[in-house]
Amino acid sequence: MVSKLQKPHKGFTLLEMLLTATLIGILATIVLVALNPNKQLEAARQARIKVDMNLISQAIQEYVTYNRGKYPEGIDSGAKPICQAGRAPTGCLDLSSVLVPTYIASMPEADISNYYIRKNTKDKNVELSHPKDEIWNIGGIPNLDLKFAKNKSLIDSVSGNNVINFTRNSTATYIGEDGLIKTAEVNEPRFDHNPVTGESLGLLVEESRINRIRNNTMQGAVVGAPGMSPTNWNLGESMGGINREIVGVGVEDGISYVDIRWYGTVTTNPILYFSFNPESQFGNFPGTNTVRYAFSSYIKVVGGTVPATSDIMMVYHNMNASFQNLQEYRTLKIPLSTTMGKKLIENRYSLINTNFLSTDTAYVRPYYQWNFYFNEVIDITLRIGMPQVELGSFSTSVIPTSGSTATRNADNASITGSNFSNWYNSNEGTILVQYRRYGGFKVDGFNRVFEISDGTNQNRFALLAFGTNSSMYELWGISNTNYMNFNTINTSFGNLYKYSASFKQDDFIRYGQDNTTVLDVNTDNTLPTSSFSANQLNIGYEASSGEGQLGGHISQLTYYPQRLPNTTLQRLTQ
Repeated sequence: MVSKLQKPHKGFTLLEMLLTATLIGILATIVLVALNPNKQLEAARQARIKVDMNLISQAIQEYVTYNRGKYPEGIDSGAKPICQAGRAPTGCLDLSSVLVPTYIASMPEADISNYYIRKNTKDKNVELSHPKDEIWNIGGIPNLDLKFAKNKSLIDSVSGNNVINFTRNSTATYIGEDGLIKTAEVNEPRFDHNPVTGESLGLLVEESRINRIRNNTMQGAVVGAPGMSPTNWNLGESMGGINREIVGVGVEDGISYVDIRWYGTVTTNPILYFSFNPESQFGNFPGTNTVRYAFSSYIKVVGGTVPATSDIMMVYHNMNASFQNLQEYRTLKIPLSTTMGKKLIENRYSLINTNFLSTDTAYVRPYYQWNFYFNEVIDITLRIGMPQVELGSFSTSVIPTSGSTATRNADNASITGSNFSNWYNSNEGTILVQYRRYGGFKVDGFNRVFEISDGTNQNRFALLAFGTNSSMYELWGISNTNYMNFNTINTSFGNLYKYSASFKQDDFIRYGQDNTTVLDVNTDNTLPTSSFSANQLNIGYEASSGEGQLGGHISQLTYYPQRLPNTTLQRLTQ
């Protein structure tokens, strides 16, 4: 019996598939527009603007080609957006007279106010720029824009080049975006972060410091009851009914720590002072009654119960040349109950010794002290991480040590040579800087924010610095004896400040950290610029001595080659 052949199944043709896909796309577009019409219309508008701006860019390039490398007037400054068709040349650059109709049929009618054409100094070309940056949208494209916090790099956002010479002749630590202590190698810049919020803080600039604690990485510690203390530490083993135990040693958030348990019932009446310190038995530091030391430490509770009446403190006291206690104390109480459940990196405390009264002071001793009360039952474990003692009026980033003192050298960032001359204008200009200072003042000088100079400490054209009496020192002129402004500004440590200054001969104005108030206006003094030859910008330090580091973060530094209007300056600092 012969079976019948089955009729083959007919599939979709290519044309049918294309028509189906097109129909699905049209329906999807209709649905998307119906669901979010504003978003879709905005996307279409932005796409049209990009097409228009690319046409303008090509037209400018053709103009340059047929005019032997000459750019249309106004392109070099890069300070204004291109005018759209029908818009009067107010606040924008009108190129219609040079481009239409030879190089482009007509100027676009779409709103292109947030787009800029700028000259690329690297390859001598023109390029499209949509900054999406509030500062650029307010003031136009600057000649220099260093976005340390946003970009976490030394790259200039205008040229796209690394224009900064950065040096530091040692390794150094900083807090990464993951909330951990990181180590930067020699000559590697540090882009720091807030350990709690993760906020990018910008370029960290610090002076040279020595950690005088010889072992803050817990070398030699052995777990046990009582166990072995870290080398060069004096922990004590038992006192007044309280016992000590080394529970653990490790690393948390990049911080070396030792866990110490205290337990027992207090037998000393009425109070037991249990002192310990991360040095030898007499960990004293030489000084006078006016020498400042900064004692810092990570501390948190990791076990047991915080006693209701007991305190742990960081303490200084002074001693004479014979190591006799002069009975003057500087203390900082640690709120232990607030540390429980938090990361160790969130719990760093710092104590600065203020002036002692006794002129016999020859040594300063830093240590921790527990205060326990009679009959109190104690069982608590503390995690202590990377203590540090520095000669200075504020604490700086952690400096690891493992047997001897260690030095972190100063951060130096500068722009010199053609990297400087490419953007600097000696006749007029505007500087905008955002910065934080997290410590006190340099005892023997100024904490620099920025400095435009000829590389000496005698000829600075522009300088913003802070002195020992909380004053802001500002210099605009050709020498230290011919300056325009000296002003006192009270600033709070850790806050972000915006500062702008715009200058032209006989025309100077400054807006400061309070955003809207004009701090100083000076139009009377002559500002001589022709005889001053600046050749470098120093960021966060002084060029001539390599000292005067900011002791904080610079988030952004921007330079315009013209004196911006007062209303623009005010908006830039809001």
